[in-house]
Amino acid sequence: MLGSVVVSEYPKSGGTWIGQMISALADRPYVREGLVPFRPYLIHKHCLPGVLAGSAPIIILRDGRDILVSYYHHSFFLHDERTARLTKFTANKVPLDDASAVRENLPRFIEQSFTNPVYPRFSWTEFCAAWKDVPTACTLSYEEARTDPVAMLTRALEHLDKDVPKARIAEVVEAFSFERMSGRAVGHESEEAVFLRKGIVGDWRNAFSKGSRRSV
Repeated sequence: MLGSVVVSEYPKSGGTWIGQMISALADRPYVREGLVPFRPYLIHKHCLPGVLAGSAPIIILRDGRDILVSYYHHSFFLHDERTARLTKFTANKVPLDDASAVRENLPRFIEQSFTNPVYPRFSWTEFCAAWKDVPTACTLSYEEARTDPVAMLTRALEHLDKDVPKARIAEVVEAFSFERMSGRAVGHESEEAVFLRKGIVGDWRNAFSKGSRRSV
């Protein structure tokens, strides 16, 4: 019998998007913060094995280079209640004269992310290595979600022993599409800093300098 579900990712791997789709399809309330409901739920976390890992965790992976670019924007430009502490801590750890100089600043941000991460307290490589050989985990990827979300979600639901018609999966994919959720086309960045920035694969090529490539 399907109980509660844990979806874990390194930040900016698409876990919110993918987790919400699985939540809708598996009929499990989506929980990110606060108290959990008195019924089976889906909880979205940034955690390693053994921390709310559940019996059949779903792990979201993404190209670490794209993560670093997305997390840079998230850390320095997204100023709201959810990110206030992260922005403050990151600014103290990596003081910048001009945060808008992304290409110039990325090498320092990358080094910090690997040697002394602010949040979570582990690096992307540590996250990937920790989950690599967990036999009960189902590993999905952001890249797969962008190219064939129906197939990816079908595999996740099979992992949860949940049988959902493909037509219903396609409906949920459409309901949670980047265009629907952001009001913009994929790849079009808002003039304001927002949680949903571009929704593309390979954006690191637009931001990485030679120094960034050496830092990874």
